[in-house]
Amino acid sequence: MRWILCDIGGTHIRFATPSPHGPQHFSKYKLVEHADLQDAVLFYCKEQEIEPPEALALSSTSWLEDGEIRYRRFADNAPMQIRISDLKKDLNIKDILFLNDLEAGCHGLGSLNEDRFLPIKPSKGSPTNAHKCLLNIGTGAGHAYLFENGKVLKTYGGHVPLAATNEDQFEILSWIKTNRPQGRDPIIEDVLSTHGLQWMYACSAGEKEDRDFQDLLDVLKEKTPQAEKTLTLFAQFLGQHVQNLAHLPFIYGGLYLTGGVMDALIERNLLDLQVFERFFTGKAVSVVENSVHSMGVFYCSEPNLPLLGLNLKIQDL
Repeated sequence: MRWILCDIGGTHIRFATPSPHGPQHFSKYKLVEHADLQDAVLFYCKEQEIEPPEALALSSTSWLEDGEIRYRRFADNAPMQIRISDLKKDLNIKDILFLNDLEAGCHGLGSLNEDRFLPIKPSKGSPTNAHKCLLNIGTGAGHAYLFENGKVLKTYGGHVPLAATNEDQFEILSWIKTNRPQGRDPIIEDVLSTHGLQWMYACSAGEKEDRDFQDLLDVLKEKTPQAEKTLTLFAQFLGQHVQNLAHLPFIYGGLYLTGGVMDALIERNLLDLQVFERFFTGKAVSVVENSVHSMGVFYCSEPNLPLLGLNLKIQDL
């Protein structure tokens, strides 16, 4: 059967074709460039000069509910909706495989060579176990778990409640509630994401409007007091979140960071590693501290993890 692989993120949509040797014919487009998924699929086929697919392997930042993939990233955005029945009808698709994007990414994680991982916090001693966590921070945030036996556990990811542990964190939490209400309680995605950085800087600088993300990255490089506060808060929240992701399911075999925000911060050397490690390791009883210190944290530079995972799933069919 003729398959196409498709990963729908918060900003971009990525395509590839499957093969036993790994995905091929990669393409990436902005979501706003296409009216719907059907249009994007046909555009990709035309660009790659391949026949339309008979089957589609999809991953998305959202979930499949009642035959629809739908999500609302912000309170003032219309929800994105993809109806499986419409896809099959419009594209004459015979079969559709759907995975959450971090679920697919975990399936792809084990296929990567070590040269795709940059140590953020090296492991000290032997890890308590071999279970792993993949954390994506980009347009939004999400995570999934890869267990030692190869099983993958998907989660609601960025919808973990946002908790504050110091005065600066309480300030941004209150600011979000007042200035960027989303019709729900604040979540970790409200600080660990593209808009999270924008909101934390707006709060720190006393600005009413969010800066363009690329412009914000230039401002953060200037290391002004407002920039330093934003980057410190990001590293604090990241450290605390990673600690929770490890402790709650007892996962200490490694945490892998990926996504557009992590790409941008690592490339510009803007991630405060000392603050991150301090808030990740914390201070606890010795047995807990030993497990935390045994856990390595890595930056994964592979931009197509979900497509790698989808390709592996197709080979198993």
